Amino acid sequence: MSTPILQIQNLNSGYGQLQVLRDISFDVTPGEILAVIGANGAGKSTLFRTISGLIVPMSGNIWFDGINITGYDSARIVSRGLSHAPEGRRVFNGMTVEENLKIGAFRRADKSRASISAGLEQAYTYLPKLRDRRNQLAGTLSGGEQQMCAIGRALMADPRVLVIDELSLGLAPIIVEELLYTLENIQEGGCTIILVEQDISIALSFSDRAVVLQSGQVVMTAPSPELLSNPEIIKFYLGG
Repeated sequence: MSTPILQIQNLNSGYGQLQVLRDISFDVTPGEILAVIGANGAGKSTLFRTISGLIVPMSGNIWFDGINITGYDSARIVSRGLSHAPEGRRVFNGMTVEENLKIGAFRRADKSRASISAGLEQAYTYLPKLRDRRNQLAGTLSGGEQQMCAIGRALMADPRVLVIDELSLGLAPIIVEELLYTLENIQEGGCTIILVEQDISIALSFSDRAVVLQSGQVVMTAPSPELLSNPEIIKFYLGG
């Protein structure tokens, strides 16, 4: 069995005195697509804000590629190879698509002009619509194009693990399908993907394995096809 590239051990986190996550533990295997699923308010975004260094955990450990990164700030975590496309996309509206992408290269290990150009070419290859829109202000893009821009910006850091928070939020099914195809290509290129997703049917159909969160705790971890056929999951999340 492969050594995990990401290990979460007994993680507790929240906001000030408000604890959201309780004793979260799971591993991520190199090259897999892992889904983290749960209802709204389950703690999904808090979890990955903590892993990404945006929130300091109350206790527990986060290991990335054999290094304990607990307490690292977000810039240091990105520079080690873990990149996060946040919920809500958060593009810089007054900047062009290409300027948005270049911001993602700020913590790239190799910041040479040649390396950044190679990163842009890779982003445009995975997301060809961005090439066509590269001189367009990001604030004028459609919702799907803004999501592409957010993913492209995260890719510019040259990550080994890419976290996508709420990929499908507010997007038409045909756009989501296009984005999932892109993520498959990114995975085939050697990047591990963690998909944080409220739409359970999308998450389980696309991923290899899933972690189920409920009220800030892990209640189940299993291969996605197994969860997709689990009566409890179907009843609770899909209303079947």
